[in-house]
Amino acid sequence: MAQWADRDVVRAFHDRGIEAMWSHQLAAADLAHDGRHVVLSTGTASGKSLAYQLPILTALKANSRARALYLSPTKALGHDQLRAAIALTEAVPGLGDIAPSSYDGDSPGEVRRFARERSRWIFSNPDMIHLSLLRNHARWRCSCATSSSLSSTNAITTVGFSLECGMILRRLLRLCTRYTSAPTVIFASATTAQPAATASEAHRANGGEVTEDGSPQGARTVALWEPALREDIVVKTALRSGVRQAPRLPGDGRPHRRGCANTDLRAVAPWCRLTALGARARLEDIAPELAERVASYRAGYLAEDRRALERALAEGELRAWRPPTRWSWA
Repeated sequence: MAQWADRDVVRAFHDRGIEAMWSHQLAAADLAHDGRHVVLSTGTASGKSLAYQLPILTALKANSRARALYLSPTKALGHDQLRAAIALTEAVPGLGDIAPSSYDGDSPGEVRRFARERSRWIFSNPDMIHLSLLRNHARWRCSCATSSSLSSTNAITTVGFSLECGMILRRLLRLCTRYTSAPTVIFASATTAQPAATASEAHRANGGEVTEDGSPQGARTVALWEPALREDIVVKTALRSGVRQAPRLPGDGRPHRRGCANTDLRAVAPWCRLTALGARARLEDIAPELAERVASYRAGYLAEDRRALERALAEGELRAWRPPTRWSWA
């Protein structure tokens, strides 16, 4: 672990089975601890969370007035990180007052009030910051004046999202300057080839860049799948819909492996449940014990239903979720 890290924080990570940091985690954490903005771009599941959790927890432990803000594009990712933050702060003596809290569209009014007034580590998303904090910054005076860290996961994705995020972040940083604070910004992404240049252009946050992935990588099999040609149309290039073909893959592939299918297009979101039902029907014939372990997930579901699905996935109760169009097995 880093030499500057608080011993109690290090011990909490040790208790979770993390004995040492990978090279990219240490490099990013060192830059953040030195007060420099940093962009960390390494592969999926390479442990990017530790790179900002360690400096943030150390800063919160060293300064009882320091606060941190975590932003993510999706509520599911934010709640996953919130659960990890709660577990870590409960394991570190002296961090009981941090009270990590969510501040998003699913949060009841009393939870939002608590997060605004009492929490020292808030988990939110750019849209909520635009809707609530920026337009009512006087109510957030304490948070803006004492912010020490701002971490953003998957902050560099599509151009449209980056530009929107960049405008919100620049306004937020200007507010922090007005209230005499200068938070360190930590970006984490696995979806860009030029993270520093993209962050500088979209977010105006110049800083260090960490791109060398030091985490171990297991063997991977990559398969390219093309939907079958339609037999009822003369044109040879007419393909069957990928949405209609996706339910066949769990059964035709490896039904006992965990898998996930996703799409970035809201236009096909209504197909999620239909695709899941199709996969269940196919599994009834070849692996009936797995049929009930396939589920659909999308933003249109109620908050309590989404939380239940997230818990089921984290605990291994689900074998496949979130259709359609691209399946991957893990």
